[in-house]
Amino acid sequence: MSRHINLALLIIATVCVLIRFVARWRIQGSTLGWDDWTILASFILLIPSTAILQLSSFSSDMIVFISLTLDYSDFHGTGK
Repeated sequence: MSRHINLALLIIATVCVLIRFVARWRIQGSTLGWDDWTILASFILLIPSTAILQLSSFSSDMIVFISLTLDYSDFHGTGK
């Protein structure tokens, strides 16, 4: 569930940042200010952060699956 939320928030942030920069360049015709560079820096840091959260939640699901599989085989044998 949290993987879906993280991915949805990344998509929303991407859309918002793109709209901000398009509005700044195309509509206003002005250069980027310090606030725009701060937004860009935080967005760049958001991408690996989201990737790490996605991978960590995936690996924890795999660990639970592997441990349940091993527990089952310990109690019920390997089928040989």
